[in-house]
Amino acid sequence: MMQTSKKVHSHSAGSSSLAGYKAAANLVLFSALLIVFGVARTNMVDSTPTGAMGGSSYMFPPAVLLACGVCLCAMGFLGLTAGILHLSLNIRNATFTLITLVLQGVLGWFVFLAQAIAYHAFYADKSSASLGKGLFMLGMFGSASMGIAVLGGQFYFSLQLYRIHAGSAAALYERSYFKPRIVFYSFLVIIKASCEVAMGVVDHQKLHPGHAAAAAAASSLIAAASSSPPIAGMGSTTGSTSTSTSTSTSTSMSQISASISSSMSAAASGAAMSYMSPVQPPFMSFKYKFLIADGVLALLVGLYGLAIGLAGLSKQSLYFTFVAMASLIVQLGMYDLAEQANIPHAKSSFKLGILGVLLAPLTIALMYMPIYLIAEFDKDESEEEVVPAQPQHTEGIVFSSQA
Repeated sequence: MMQTSKKVHSHSAGSSSLAGYKAAANLVLFSALLIVFGVARTNMVDSTPTGAMGGSSYMFPPAVLLACGVCLCAMGFLGLTAGILHLSLNIRNATFTLITLVLQGVLGWFVFLAQAIAYHAFYADKSSASLGKGLFMLGMFGSASMGIAVLGGQFYFSLQLYRIHAGSAAALYERSYFKPRIVFYSFLVIIKASCEVAMGVVDHQKLHPGHAAAAAAASSLIAAASSSPPIAGMGSTTGSTSTSTSTSTSTSMSQISASISSSMSAAASGAAMSYMSPVQPPFMSFKYKFLIADGVLALLVGLYGLAIGLAGLSKQSLYFTFVAMASLIVQLGMYDLAEQANIPHAKSSFKLGILGVLLAPLTIALMYMPIYLIAEFDKDESEEEVVPAQPQHTEGIVFSSQA
């Protein structure tokens, strides 16, 4: 009996040790994603003019976004330190892990409310067109779903690591623990995918006609200006030539601007103003076919995860990982395509490139959490052991056939 007891204790200790290494490794991963996210967020406000950090009636305060970037980096470095100490040096300090956990919770709520909610709500309120308001609301819901995934994922693994360091009995989660969390994180994928499909539909119905008309008008006027005869007075003095050239160029640009303004509908103009604002919706490509296709694929992934969580489907981790990784690759590819594309009203290629870096860690976290939880859900079932019945000891009991 003593030997059996030692084996059970050894197995429990081994499981706890393995869970600790897994929690620390995942904490390192999510902390690295937050650092990348924070650095990209900070770089987005690098070009803010001096004296404009406080914002204005039409610009969300860049100082708040800068504070969000700093908080994200701080959260990332705290988690990275706790995870590396456990992985590399096997240092398990429950107090330090608890401090890290509390700071992540406080700073995470500030970043979420400021960047995912207040930022988009500010520009939605300032937008005069209903279409512009709708675009910013889509951005808010999509950004909120991805923000919850990356911030909640880091907090999840920090909490598990703290429980292991504190020697809590709840450190090793049972199978029933994962089901509601699979449902929750799959629902976040559904929210992001639904917003993406809606953005693709809006892009197709409202934005493409206006942008196409404006581009066609501008192209025709520029072509006409370039093919016009030489400006009168070219043979005169240099001063008169410069004056004539400047006047003609100014007139051509005025014609182009007037034509573009008249070609775009009111709704398309409102949407264009939305794009000119530094909004970061979770959609990089403005090619509606790509948007809708990618959104539908992500939506199927979310619904698949939702079914696994609600119905408790077993042995689905391999299939789910395959479709989720396919969707993740497509989303990251869209971010890269958008950086190379000629998107109307994009402020600069630098801003667009940073925006892709900003969204990549969010998307990775969003798709990784249901993959991890479903894998743990399946693994926990496969490792369930049937506890044998305790043997009946009959030493010292004498059975007699005599009455």
